Amino acid sequence: MRTYKRLMTLTMVALSVQFLASCFTYKKEETTSPTPTVVTTTPSTTSETTTTTTTNDNGVTRRSTTTTY
Repeated sequence: MRTYKRLMTLTMVALSVQFLASCFTYKKEETTSPTPTVVTTTPSTTSETTTTTTTNDNGVTRRSTTTTY
């Protein structure tokens, strides 16, 4: 009878310790959302495009394009 009483006491102590340990253990799950991507663009510069078409005497047409920023 004495052994049974000790066994029950040890069981109750073990369960109590487990319960208290679970009360003081807290794991917070942090959810992080991805930071928004900021896209910055530089102001567009003024550009000028000039297209020149040249036709030779033999009928060959040549086109050239020049872009200036």
